[in-house]
Amino acid sequence: MIFPFYYTICILSIGHRKHHNLKTNQGFKEGFYNKFDVRVLDANDAPVATLKLRLALEESEQHQGLMNIPDDELEKNDGMLFLYGNIGQRVLWMKNTITPLDAAWFGLNGGLVEEPVALHVLDLTYRYSKSKNVQYELEMNQGFWNNLFQEKGITPGIGHVKLCVNDIRQAIEDRKSIDHIDFPVDKLAPSVMTVAH
Repeated sequence: MIFPFYYTICILSIGHRKHHNLKTNQGFKEGFYNKFDVRVLDANDAPVATLKLRLALEESEQHQGLMNIPDDELEKNDGMLFLYGNIGQRVLWMKNTITPLDAAWFGLNGGLVEEPVALHVLDLTYRYSKSKNVQYELEMNQGFWNNLFQEKGITPGIGHVKLCVNDIRQAIEDRKSIDHIDFPVDKLAPSVMTVAH
């Protein structure tokens, strides 16, 4: 449900439901079941991971998230990216979510705006972002960020990782080509990020 007071409730549910499970549950658009590559960059804009993300663009998709998905169906780099047409404070919960998750919030330019938080299965507690500058919310398997930081020798914390905005913009365009979904790409950060290969 959408919470009043101008906050958007992202129903936290990342796990990863098989396509046929998702499709039999709700009549979502075809593109909701596709995964798109989005790179995680370090502070020097060097890629440190490539994520396979479903995009939650419409309100109904954000409410559905990845509910009821068992953790054995969620691969290491699979997740869901919630995108918003404006920056703001966000709130989520774990209703009907049976996989423990990490939630991370990112700003307009793709930078991490606060440390990822662990979320527990079926927890109905509203979890608000501390930041009011959230453009993207990313849900991954619990422990993903700690493992990534350790594997890549990255110091945990704000400013040390970001999402590649170019990849996000391309993912949205690819999604739009599948089902012509309407999303205000012009409100995202310009495609000016240079990625070191």
